[in-house]
Amino acid sequence: MIKTLSLAFLSFFIITTLIAQDKVLLKLKPDLNNPFSQKMHMTIDVNAGAQSTMIDATMLCETTNTNATDSTLTYATKYTEMIMAMDAGMMTVNYDSKIRKQ
Repeated sequence: MIKTLSLAFLSFFIITTLIAQDKVLLKLKPDLNNPFSQKMHMTIDVNAGAQSTMIDATMLCETTNTNATDSTLTYATKYTEMIMAMDAGMMTVNYDSKIRKQ
């Protein structure tokens, strides 16, 4: 019983190890010149001894695939909006690209 169970476990381990090593080729064919919108949100927290900094940023952009070859995709990205808040202890900075001073 133990020999059979050990042999089954060893066979299962060898089979899964061999299958896991197979290469997989993924091919992407995105639409050319068809823009899509993206929203990226980043939160960065840096602690450097006595000084700590927190950055919270949200960026909106439009990305367009301009060229595709066998192994290279070329994208053009245009950022349309950015909202950022930074807190560095006694200094805070807020930026919103939608707000414009006249």
